Amino acid sequence: MFPPLVYYVLIGTILSLSGFLIYATRKYEAAKRELVYYKHLVQRHQRINLVKQGCDVKHGEYDLRSYDGGLIWYAVEVTPEGLKILGKADEVFPGFISEQEGMANLIRYVTEHGPLFSPLSFEGETAEHERRLLEDAGFQVVIT
Repeated sequence: MFPPLVYYVLIGTILSLSGFLIYATRKYEAAKRELVYYKHLVQRHQRINLVKQGCDVKHGEYDLRSYDGGLIWYAVEVTPEGLKILGKADEVFPGFISEQEGMANLIRYVTEHGPLFSPLSFEGETAEHERRLLEDAGFQVVIT
């Protein structure tokens, strides 16, 4: 048959190939885990997570989170076990989100147009629009 040296070379080649295959398999699995981790990390950072926290006279303390860029808000509570979702913010704090959005609209309007209500007249289309802005922000407007 073949000289013993050929067998030794053949066995050495098989052992080194199997060692390389084990090494390559481990590197592949590690790279796959790393890819899954970074894919999850990128997806988490691409998602727009919004947080509103504070205290309100009408609603007390609130902690709201939105995981879809502000379309749906959830009332949450931070516990030692983790984040506990109490429910949709509109169900837990009725009218709160619309008041917050109304306040943002009011601030935007005043920033662009200046103070509300012309001192000359409290009537007209502009005054009605400004009155609606105040009511949407949660203020009660009483004209006497």
